Formats: sequence, structure tokens, C-alpha cells
Amino acid sequence: MFKRLEYSRWRIYLPVLIGLAMVFGLLRVLVWASRPVSTNPVPGVENALPAEPAEADAEQAPLPAKIDLPKIAETGAPEVKLTPSWELKLAGNGFLTLAGGRLYISTTAGEVKAVDAATGATLWTYNVGSWIASRPTSSGGVVYVGSTDHTLYALDAQTGVLIWYFKSQGEILSSPAVEGNLVFIYSDNNHIYDLMNRVYALDAATGTLLWYFDTKGWMASSPAPWAGRLYLGCYNRVVYALDQKTGEERWTFPTRSLVFASPAISGDKVICCAIDGRVYAISEAAGSQKWSRSLQEFIWLSPVMYQAPGDPPLLFVGTYNNAIYALAGETGDVLWACSVGGKLEYPPQVLADRLAVFNGNDRIYILQARDGKLISTLHVPYDFSSLPQVSADRLYACSADGHVRAYALQPAGAAVP
Repeated sequence: MFKRLEYSRWRIYLPVLIGLAMVFGLLRVLVWASRPVSTNPVPGVENALPAEPAEADAEQAPLPAKIDLPKIAETGAPEVKLTPSWELKLAGNGFLTLAGGRLYISTTAGEVKAVDAATGATLWTYNVGSWIASRPTSSGGVVYVGSTDHTLYALDAQTGVLIWYFKSQGEILSSPAVEGNLVFIYSDNNHIYDLMNRVYALDAATGTLLWYFDTKGWMASSPAPWAGRLYLGCYNRVVYALDQKTGEERWTFPTRSLVFASPAISGDKVICCAIDGRVYAISEAAGSQKWSRSLQEFIWLSPVMYQAPGDPPLLFVGTYNNAIYALAGETGDVLWACSVGGKLEYPPQVLADRLAVFNGNDRIYILQARDGKLISTLHVPYDFSSLPQVSADRLYACSADGHVRAYALQPAGAAVP
């Protein structure tokens, strides 16, 4: 009798144990495949990051050992303590978009709000009734927001009235992208056993479906539209270039590891980052590699482009080890790098000729974009629970206590242009 019961229990638990073993085995394979290799220690930043071969599939030299980067906080620049000029209680965590003097806020409780950026007064609220996991997108008098209820909502930016909605095949977890009269979104396939996504192109005025494209991997970030093409970074180690009007695949570019972040565009180059620390510059026209650069750190944030009038373009890359690298857009050479001394959970934000770097806790570093020189440190009394927004005279940020707050950057006017 005892043996029969024991056998019956094993018959129940054995498939569960086998399934767990397979999941952990798959995770180990993914970690191994994306691991950075580190061997020879190289002193200094300038010589530590040699350029890779031009061929996308060429064997790569071993990555250098971790470099002891200069720390921003140790440069002695002034620190400005900010106090809120207004605050607003939210239902759930909030995600912010600043546009036209308004703050558009989506929340994990399913609310979409328009708030006067100067006063914090709520102008309108629309409830989608389901979890929202990304920022709204404002374009052409319309606010677009995707939800986990498989729906993209288009709301009138002035009144919050629903203009149209579109049902996708699965959850919409990243912000919509808009270019011209087209809206681009991706959704999962509502299936837990594979990681395939569908990208949709919709008419921005009516929500009419124009085309869709199925990728062979999951996407964690928004699609990047540019000059008639749409660029996608995927978990299947591929960057896609699609025709915006037809959805036709123009080219694919293989990477050595998973691509978490949205690509960026610099002139005739598509810039993408893989989690193994490699940065690729891809020909926008042909899909061939222009250059690549190995940073010895995990990268999951989107690269940020900057170009001053008359100067060559710069590329800013944030890493998991809390460092900011400035690369030359034409060659990938490292021009300067520094450590922010705290969690780097969000990409930096360009403000005229300066760079706002969020350390993820309660500080924002304002750097000179060209050389990385620290101008000032903004110290806020609350943490950041999503990407803050910075204007010429105000900082807006959501915190884990469920509030969105505005901080005046005056009289510390020198902090931000």
C-alpha cells in the first residue's frame, strides 16, 4: 500500500521536476551565450577599448578587464537640493511624457492623465481598466497608449476623449512609436511557451491596420521609425529593418547577444546595443556593419544620440555597472567615460549641450555633453520609479510612494540650460 502511494506521488511530481530542470537549463544556456569574456587588464580608458573587426561575424578579441572609471560624485561640483513645487497622488506607479506644456501620465492602475506641467492641475483622466506598463506617446494632438488588455488607445490630447482603439493579438508592453501618419506598436503573441512578437503599422488618424510583421524573437523595447524604415531589436540576436509603408523586410543584421534596447539613428547609421556589451553601427541602407565597439559591461538601456552644430555626432551608452560612455558616432572611439556611483536604470537625456544622467536613487548629474565635465548635481528627496522628464526649468519624476512631483530648477538656473 505504501509503495503504491509513494509511486503515485512521484508520478505527479516527476513531470514538474523535469520541467523546472529544463527551465533552469535554458536560463544557464542564455547566460553562458551572452557572457562577456574578460582577460587582459588594461589601464586607462583611452587604450582599453580597441575597435573590433569590420565584419559582423569576425572573431572578436577578448574584452578587457573592468576599468576603474572616474566617479562623477568625486569631481567637487556643486550640489543643488531640490524641493517639490507641486505633487500629485497617483493610482499605481506612473510613466511620464512631457509635451506642449503638459505632462501625460499613464499608470499601472490603468489611468491616463493630462496634467498642467506648471501647476500640477489635472486636466483630464481616462481609465482603460487594465495595467499599463509604458509611457504614453504624444504626437499631432493625440496621445497613444498601449495596455496589457491587448489594446492601443488613441486619445484626444486636449480633452482625453477616445478617438479610436485597436485590438492586438497580445499585451502591449512598450510605448507606441509615431512617424508621419503612421503609428507602430508591437505585442506579444499571448503565449507563454515561445517568444515571438507581432509588429503593427496603423493609420494614425483612424487606427486602421495597414500591415503586420511577425518577428522570430521577443522584443522588450519600442520600434524605432526613421526616414521610411522601421528598426527593431530582438531577443533572437537580430536587428530588423522594415519598410514603413509595406512592412517588407529590407535587411536583418545578426548580433552576438540579445538586444534589449531600441536602436538609435545617427546619420546613415543604425546604432544598437547588445547585452554582452557590444555596440554596433549598421549601415542604414545596406544593413552591413560600419563599426563595432566592445564595452566590458552589460547593456540594456537604449543608446542616446547628440550632435552639436558643426560637430561630429556623439553616442551616449549607459551600462549595468553604472557607467556612461561617450562614443564618437563615426568611429565608435571612446571619448570619455565615468561612473555615476549609483544604479543607472534609465538612459540619459540630452538638454541642449548638456546631458542629464539619472543614477536611479535620488540624484541627477548635469554633464557637459562634449567632454563629460560635471556642471552640477541635483539632489531630490525621493527616488525615481520611472524615467524622469527634464525641461529648461523643471524636473518631473514619479517615485515609489505613488506620487508624481515637479521640482523647479530655479534659482539654480546654471544647472540646466
